[in-house]
Amino acid sequence: MNPFRNMKISFGNYILAKKQKKLKRRKTVYNLSTAQNIGVLFNVENMQDYEKIDPFLSFLSEHGNNIFALAYYPHKGIPSNLRSISAINIFSKEDLNWYQKPSGKFIDKFITKEFDILIDLSSESFFPVKYINNLSKACFKVGKTNEVGFEYDLTLRLNEKHGDNFYLEQLKHYLSNINNQKGA
Repeated sequence: MNPFRNMKISFGNYILAKKQKKLKRRKTVYNLSTAQNIGVLFNVENMQDYEKIDPFLSFLSEHGNNIFALAYYPHKGIPSNLRSISAINIFSKEDLNWYQKPSGKFIDKFITKEFDILIDLSSESFFPVKYINNLSKACFKVGKTNEVGFEYDLTLRLNEKHGDNFYLEQLKHYLSNINNQKGA
């Protein structure tokens, strides 16, 4: 990694840490039955990435949840096939400032919305996704433990051999059963 890129990342993490100290959010545990609004954050490189996540988004919608899906395309110029997906909002490198801070109307809306649950489905660690996740006012944040520096209230530990489908199945299981008084 080049020194200028390291400097940009360090500065971005410094700004993020300062903003996180000021962040006030109401931490509450929700499950799929008690949640009304769910934010889903992920990265997408191509249509196949989206096609892996789409059934999970449908699953959430079937539970009567309002879904706001936000995806990061880590290149410039979002391909038209991804841009045409109406179920998600996509941002790219073009929406980042020099130290990788994302900006835009739907990004600001995502960060400030007090989702009952924020689910991070990112398959890789990208600073813009970390920035949005960590500054989100969501009440209950869920993600993978292998994401360094991400702030979650519930983390799912996954073995490297388990793929994205396994992670999605685990999310369905735990988010359906956590804090569920019916089973007690």
